[in-house]
Amino acid sequence: MNSFTWRYLKGDLKSHKGVAIALTVLLTLCCALMAVGAGTFERLSSSVDTLGENTKPPHFLQMHYGDYDAQALEDFASSRPEVTDWLIEDMVGFDSALIAYPGGDLSKSVIDNLFVSQNTEFDFLIDPTTEQPAQPGPGEVYVPLLYQDQYPIKVGDTLTVAGLPLTVKGFLRDGQMVSTMAGSTRFLVHESELDRLAAAGGQPEIIVEYRVNDPDKDVAALQQAYEATEALPRNGQAITHKLLKLISMLSSGTVALAFMFASLVLMAIALLAVRFVIGGTLEHQIHQVGVLKAIGLSHRHIAQLFLLRYQALVAIGCVLGAVFAASTLGPLTSRFSTMFGAAPVTVWTFLVPLLAILAVAGFVIVLCRIMLGRLRKVHVVTALVHGQATPSKLKKAMPLRNVRGGALNWRLAAIDVVKERAQWILLPVAFLLATVLIVLPANLQSTFGNPKVSGYLGVEQADLWLISPNTADADTAKGAYEGILRDLSTDPRVEKLSPIARALYTTPGEKGVDTLQVDVGNHSDTTIAFTDGVAPRDGELALSLLNAEKYGKKVGDVLPLTSSDGTVHEFPVVGIYQDITGGGFTARLGGAVPEDAHRWSIFVDLRSAEDASAIASQMESAYPDINAVRYEDFADQTLTFATAAFGWATLISWLTALATIALITVLFLGVRIARERRRMGLLNVLGFSVGELTGQVFIKAMGLALLGVALGLLLMGLGGSALVSGVLGATGVGMREIVLFPNVWLNYLAIPLSLLGVGALAVLLATTPIRRLAPSLWLRA
Repeated sequence: MNSFTWRYLKGDLKSHKGVAIALTVLLTLCCALMAVGAGTFERLSSSVDTLGENTKPPHFLQMHYGDYDAQALEDFASSRPEVTDWLIEDMVGFDSALIAYPGGDLSKSVIDNLFVSQNTEFDFLIDPTTEQPAQPGPGEVYVPLLYQDQYPIKVGDTLTVAGLPLTVKGFLRDGQMVSTMAGSTRFLVHESELDRLAAAGGQPEIIVEYRVNDPDKDVAALQQAYEATEALPRNGQAITHKLLKLISMLSSGTVALAFMFASLVLMAIALLAVRFVIGGTLEHQIHQVGVLKAIGLSHRHIAQLFLLRYQALVAIGCVLGAVFAASTLGPLTSRFSTMFGAAPVTVWTFLVPLLAILAVAGFVIVLCRIMLGRLRKVHVVTALVHGQATPSKLKKAMPLRNVRGGALNWRLAAIDVVKERAQWILLPVAFLLATVLIVLPANLQSTFGNPKVSGYLGVEQADLWLISPNTADADTAKGAYEGILRDLSTDPRVEKLSPIARALYTTPGEKGVDTLQVDVGNHSDTTIAFTDGVAPRDGELALSLLNAEKYGKKVGDVLPLTSSDGTVHEFPVVGIYQDITGGGFTARLGGAVPEDAHRWSIFVDLRSAEDASAIASQMESAYPDINAVRYEDFADQTLTFATAAFGWATLISWLTALATIALITVLFLGVRIARERRRMGLLNVLGFSVGELTGQVFIKAMGLALLGVALGLLLMGLGGSALVSGVLGATGVGMREIVLFPNVWLNYLAIPLSLLGVGALAVLLATTPIRRLAPSLWLRA
């Protein structure tokens, strides 16, 4: 950069100090948020990969309770060339109410509690303090990290399990059951403790786990072969490594998405602001442009001089954004190290945020170059004589002779907005985008906190769920089922009982026979949301979205199912629904609950939801092996990751939007007032007071702000659900449609008032020059 260029840049920035500061802050926010979002994703992905490297979770697993043929499992594993290692993990399950710590118990936990010993081949449970597989001694236990956050359990405490005392040796990191979304969690004990726990009343279960040569290619074939072999155990969930990783990412990656979404909205606002500023600058300095062209400089050289300012501002914004991101990424991602393990620092740790910042800078610079292309249309004579880039056309004047009193100020404000609509469009668009920036995460938070959302997740909404005991003893399960129905059918507190049984069927698959989990019962009053078709009646079938895609079925098709006795039924598919439970591959069949069902759920709707705790205690006392779950507890624990993440996202977006609106309003009005100083001076000479001139600016700015907020709320009301549904459909988690349930008071009162309030304060600040100096003096400028 030569001395002339440096002097020009220094003088240009000094003469437009306010604009330079506002744009720099805005660009800094864009760069910082984009870098933080991208860096958070990189750290999360690396931490999850580290968790996989340390714990070596299975690529495919099948949970099972009841008897099984160990030799059949041995024969199957030896016959599959893609299997590199496999194991059977023995587990003992306990109801949460039977696990106590000093001063309380886990009775409110809706997660299945499984006690295991350390594996020796793979699927290790890691001690975070040593980053090595935890090794408890006799009488010791390691507690899952997710319980460390929820309960006041400390190292050295005594954990009592069905009367058996165990000393808490530490906490463990689990690569398989890392989140509440997994539905289960594992406690680690010494191998000798498993028999004692089973003798104390724990329910034995197993997980059959496999690792393969190429997870991307071999897992699907392995699962097909496993489900096609009838002798293998399958009385439980089947899960793949992709679902395990997705659960880990979803539980912690939402805030990163919020940062990147906020940055994209801010970048849209910044590009609009840059477009406006460049347009205003060219108009204000048109004489200077004419002189430069007259002395022989090409439009390309002139554009390069003007571009220097914005390149300098972008560079400053990038540096400041990088500094902010570097200082905040550590604290923001520290929890990842605790939950998943410390990720190594690689070149991508620095490159990913840097590329995000460079992408923002590139968009802004490209827009500046496009806008400065207007210089080629500047006529030298018109610029020097008339102070315009091109000859202007005469516009029809708007008559004011019939306008009286205060209405005149409103009419003048309207005339200016209509005449300069290409310039004033910035304000309503900025307020619209700021409204979207706040409302979208706020709507997501209120949606996942609303009981109705369960219908879009494949979860029945009921005040209380009574779930069958984990036992292969059909008589025990049947006795509990019949007893609960008998007890509650005459209970005046109960409004409705909806029993559903889960049975296993087989159906022809792509490479053999597949096992299908089917919920059998009366689905006429289901709260599940159907994306296509309706709920199944007797003899009709509904498929989850993932199963419908897997088997290529749509409403009106027929799917053959083979029951456990070998009978083949041709069921018509009448509905498609969303489901994130059971790996997302489920089905619902209309009909009576089978008499021999030993896996069932009874959904209880109460006249008063306050009775749920009392009835749950009553049923667990009468039938100790069942699991009673209040929907409120399920939502609090299972959906906490979403509501908490979206809460933080809402706060971040709200603060960012308010800061951006203040900057944009001050920046825009500052430039507009500077450009209209002669017009205001003329109006003052004609008799308009300083208060009236300030009022005209306020009318224009706040009127457009109100319009932007209203359009933003309308856009979110009409298209918010479609936007979120589109993103969900792209994730492949078994969802493609969701309806947002907004908080009315927040959406239509708190958010608009905060935006308009900050906008009003910014207008007062921006109009300070009008109040400080009589506009009639501006005629001399």
